Amino acid sequence: MKQLFLLIMSVVLIYGCSDSGTDDNSNPKPNSVVTKIYLSTYNLDFETKGGKKSITVKFAYDIPTQESETQWQLVGDESWCTPSMTSGKDGDEVTFTVMDNKDTEERNAVFTFLCGAVREKLTVTQKQRNALTVTPSNIEIDAAGGDAIIEVLANIDFEYTIDKECTDWIAFKGTRSMQTSTLVFDITPNTTLQERIGKITIHSSNFSESITITQDGENPIIQFEDPVVKMICIQNWDTNGDDELSAREAAAIKSLGSTFQNEKAIRKFNELQHFIGLTNLSGLYGGAFEGCSNLTHITIPDIIKSIGNDAFKDCSSLTNIAIPNSVTSIGRHAFSECKSLTNITIPNSVTSIGQYAFRVCTNLTDIFLPESITSIGTGAFSLCENLININIPQKITSIEESVLYGCKSLTNITIPFGVTSIKNMAFGGCENLKEIIFPENLTSIGSYAFQACHSLTTINIPNNITLIGDGAFSSCKNLATFYGKYASTDNRCLICGESLIAFAPAKLSSYTIPENIIAIGENTFADCINLTNITIPKNVFLIESGAFLRCTGLTNVVIPDNVTSIGSAVFYGCTNLKNIAIGKGVKSIEFNTFKDCTSLAYITIPCNIISIEDFAFQNCTNLKEIYCTPTTPPTISEYTFYDAASNAVFYVPTISIDSYKTATGWENYVDRIFGYDFNE
Repeated sequence: MKQLFLLIMSVVLIYGCSDSGTDDNSNPKPNSVVTKIYLSTYNLDFETKGGKKSITVKFAYDIPTQESETQWQLVGDESWCTPSMTSGKDGDEVTFTVMDNKDTEERNAVFTFLCGAVREKLTVTQKQRNALTVTPSNIEIDAAGGDAIIEVLANIDFEYTIDKECTDWIAFKGTRSMQTSTLVFDITPNTTLQERIGKITIHSSNFSESITITQDGENPIIQFEDPVVKMICIQNWDTNGDDELSAREAAAIKSLGSTFQNEKAIRKFNELQHFIGLTNLSGLYGGAFEGCSNLTHITIPDIIKSIGNDAFKDCSSLTNIAIPNSVTSIGRHAFSECKSLTNITIPNSVTSIGQYAFRVCTNLTDIFLPESITSIGTGAFSLCENLININIPQKITSIEESVLYGCKSLTNITIPFGVTSIKNMAFGGCENLKEIIFPENLTSIGSYAFQACHSLTTINIPNNITLIGDGAFSSCKNLATFYGKYASTDNRCLICGESLIAFAPAKLSSYTIPENIIAIGENTFADCINLTNITIPKNVFLIESGAFLRCTGLTNVVIPDNVTSIGSAVFYGCTNLKNIAIGKGVKSIEFNTFKDCTSLAYITIPCNIISIEDFAFQNCTNLKEIYCTPTTPPTISEYTFYDAASNAVFYVPTISIDSYKTATGWENYVDRIFGYDFNE
């Protein structure tokens, strides 16, 4: 076929290169014929990387002075060498573009310029790539060691290099027989349980090839201390059926799933160190060892990156644990309720501790947190009631909610300079916390952040503070003074705007709230058990929930008429409260307002009250007379006077007695409702 193609092209070119001899019928001129094709070069040589080169095509004619429009044609086709044109006329320039030669052999291409019967050849030559080929690229050796044989095919000089960290177990032995391209390396026995990986590099000045040597570790049978652990492991992972678990079988395990969850019979699992294929101790629907209440000892492999959520939750017999340097995070509830845990080492690889990670670790006394930690989750150490010492790393910027809530034994804490916020209940219930120094960068203190910190005596509020939440310092019974921002002139209160937000009750039995106060904040006087008398100024219009919660010393309280709202549980647990005058401006008595006011015998419901909510007077066991002045019965439920009004008598406006007896909730007391003329 190729010969036929060339024959056809030759015929076409013979006719194509002949001039008719006339421009038109009126002006004939003699024919000119091309006698030779001249190329500016007949050989183009390219380097390996390719590129572009050009040649010029010239004609010789039988009539030297005669110009011709005769065309030449270019024949030849190579994918790696492309001409800029395949036809042209006398004097044209042709550019050849050559691609990079990735082959190890030199390559050639021949192109032919044709014009009629005249032809001329151009040869294009490109150098080969310098070659360095190594086989195989990976060699696997068993633990016993042996020879690693490498075949090298090269057209250049080469050397070998063994990675310096592998020279103690890989050594060059020489060549095999007379084949200098066959390299033999000696691999010494691997006496460890883990595989090891090394690299040999065959290289010249410009080329290199690497061979990875992978050697298995030994594969001994794992000797389990705990027969229950052994039984479970064999049942789940004995792949060869020999009723044993080898180190290699253990290493192949990628997840424990729920295999050990709630297995209360297991006690020791130090052989977990052989499970080097694990990266996370998380279970299928919980922690890997969640609920293993009799587990006392475990060794975590040094390949683990994360101690997942619930990993050791409720492992109540676990006494101590070492976290390897590979771990970067401790998940939510990871060690929650490990009540026997006395110490734990957290490496400086850990950057985060999840929510409630060590909650209710009641025997944990000391813990050191590395400076690598950037976040500590909500409630992380809450209810660790015997925790004495803990540090907060410098990278922490926020003390999260309840993080040390209920740590009764904690005596002091240093808050880093970078902390800007202390969240709700962060230190609530830290009964023995004696001193807290706030950093100047602090901008907010959350609700109940230091509630019931009974040993605090003095608080200094920094100038950058913009927010103090409800009850932030409530129930701090020995708190005597406030200083700094928001402190009152007598240093007994924190006043933000015109709202009383905190009170220092130490050694006070009587207190008159400053006249400029218009609102008493939530839980402000909560648990002020020594307070027997409180004077509320007439400008107050709002008393928020729990404001006088469990003020067991109070006996008499007058609520001014300007007060329009009393929050829930305001006097809850005021067991000695005998007399309460509710201002006429109050419109509702809310949930639990007077619950457990067991000394309250008489109470008058003012005329503007429209509702009395559930349990408002629950367990007011001494309540005998209730004077209800509204002409329209306030809305109540069957629980409003729950456990309180078994013998109480209700006095209502005479004109409204029938309305009361038929109103929802009131019908339960129909035989104890009597008319009373409140205008007399």
